[in-house]
Amino acid sequence: MQTFYKRFSVILGFGLLLIVVLASAFVTRRQLGAQARNQYWVEHTHEVLVELDQVQLLLIDAETGQRGYLYTGDRKYLQPYNFALSQVDSHVSRVVELTADNPRQQARIPELRRLVHQKLGELSQTISLYQGGRPDEAKALVLSAKGLSLMNDIRGLVAAMEQEETSLQAARLDKYERSAEVTAACIYVSSVLAALGLMLLAY
Repeated sequence: MQTFYKRFSVILGFGLLLIVVLASAFVTRRQLGAQARNQYWVEHTHEVLVELDQVQLLLIDAETGQRGYLYTGDRKYLQPYNFALSQVDSHVSRVVELTADNPRQQARIPELRRLVHQKLGELSQTISLYQGGRPDEAKALVLSAKGLSLMNDIRGLVAAMEQEETSLQAARLDKYERSAEVTAACIYVSSVLAALGLMLLAY
């Protein structure tokens, strides 16, 4: 009878230990999945911020090149402008793609596109005037502050969009850190339970 009891205890112990290990593996796997998803969204938000910065930097570089060209007449200063002209739409489109899950950001995109195209149009107009032998009109358009007003509007809109993403990033980073802590706790608890189970079996 005593031998049967010992065998039953060992089998029961193995069974309980196996249940603990399997349950621990399941919970840990779920937590690792949640942690990976949270990390993805943190990186996703960072990518949106990078793309918004690129849009603004391209326009600033284009404007700098335009001013240099109007001042010197040297076409090499148009390189940043030409580069911005070929790249800025793709970065705006990338922002559209990345913020597809955010209605507030999507609502701002048409205004961003409009301002970007208006700014590029203003730069193009001054360059065309200069190349058409009307440098005084080109410089007068620059001095009219139309370009400055457009850039200020773009900066304000980009700042609002970046603020939205920064808030999301903070929340997502906090969620990621909490999921990492829960994952570590699951691993520690399961390890302790497994060790206690092995000690009891050995006893």
